[in-house]
Amino acid sequence: MSSGLGPEDEDRLLARFSFSPEAHDARANALLWAGRVSRATRLLSLLAPDRRAVAEARIALIQSQTDATAKYGRLPAEARAQTAVVYDLARYFRRAQQNAALARQTLLQARLSEAEILDERGWAKELLLLADQAQDSGLHDEAYRLLAADPLHASTRSVAQMPLDERVAATDIAWRAGWIALNDLKRPADAMRAFDAVFRIGQHPVTQSRAAYWAGRAAEASGDAALAQRWYQQAAQFPGSFTGSSPLIADGFRLRP
Repeated sequence: MSSGLGPEDEDRLLARFSFSPEAHDARANALLWAGRVSRATRLLSLLAPDRRAVAEARIALIQSQTDATAKYGRLPAEARAQTAVVYDLARYFRRAQQNAALARQTLLQARLSEAEILDERGWAKELLLLADQAQDSGLHDEAYRLLAADPLHASTRSVAQMPLDERVAATDIAWRAGWIALNDLKRPADAMRAFDAVFRIGQHPVTQSRAAYWAGRAAEASGDAALAQRWYQQAAQFPGSFTGSSPLIADGFRLRP
């Protein structure tokens, strides 16, 4: 059951076919990730009691209901640990309570699952926003840790298995993590890992060229000239991009910003 179904189509399907509780739960989960709360609410009566409690808590958090934290608090620990619930709770803290610090801690203390994230771009937008707010407060290490803990760019799956939205989200998050590590924290090893993730996941020549260039900058900052040269030469393999067109990089010399 696609989240793009209209209410009338959904009613016809529900009347014609017998779906399992698991199918209804998957549908409600997808709708809540998509922010379609009214549509998800219509499925509550079809969910198993434990799954209904999770959905009701998520709806309360998404809508900033007055009893949102109470509904969340009544969930068992296993349900509270679900990535979707953690995400909705963090957004609730940031939006309803204007408490970005608590939102960041909520995400930092959780065990996040890549497989449970159904809205990769929304996820990336939230993490980047919280990281921006941390940096505005001078909390560069916290901003980096928030981004570095993201399970999307740490995925061990092959790039071919990653949908486009997931690749875009993962590279956006990893790029910001690398930038903070290199420029704000002066931790080139951490920066190199992040830029390497961008290079590995990014499929566009410009993305890979820039990732290789900045990985070279990070390697150079760490004192590894040989590794830096290899990265710069890698960047030069993408002619037409902003770094790959430079003969300096082809010779192993970095561009100056």
